[in-house]
Amino acid sequence: MLKRGEEEDQLQENILEEEVNMKPKAQLNSLIALSKSEGWQTVNEVMKDEILTLALLMARTKEMSSQEIDFNRGAIWAAEQMLNLPSRLIHKIEGDLALEEVTGPPRPPN
Repeated sequence: MLKRGEEEDQLQENILEEEVNMKPKAQLNSLIALSKSEGWQTVNEVMKDEILTLALLMARTKEMSSQEIDFNRGAIWAAEQMLNLPSRLIHKIEGDLALEEVTGPPRPPN
């Protein structure tokens, strides 16, 4: 019998497997649902506030090392990339689906 932690790990593995094995149309529908969800809107608002706070901190701090500046710029860049991830993936999958309609399904690797 699995212990509680092992059960949670197994559940997470099963979820990841299902996500990886999803068909492109199912992935597209999931991403569209995610991008329209209240939870994602909340994440967006919080992250935008954090980005603004960090940018203002950088602007108002006179003494900041180049390493601190680079770190903060990297944090802002990463946060923006995360916020744009659903729309980027939606566009990628839509492009893949359109290409598949024209060329047929992808061939398995040799």
